[in-house]
Amino acid sequence: MMTNTQEKHFEAAIEHHFLNNGYQPGDSQDFDPELCLEKDRFIAFIQATQA
Repeated sequence: MMTNTQEKHFEAAIEHHFLNNGYQPGDSQDFDPELCLEKDRFIAFIQATQA
């Protein structure tokens, strides 16, 4: 039976899964609140995944 039911444990489990499956964490300094994304990371993703 699961005993760690607090939101912080759920968040940690999600982060653990992402980081162990290729996700690279970003830097809050790179986040553009007006665009609601990390512009350079977004452009790199599009360039890497679109013909």
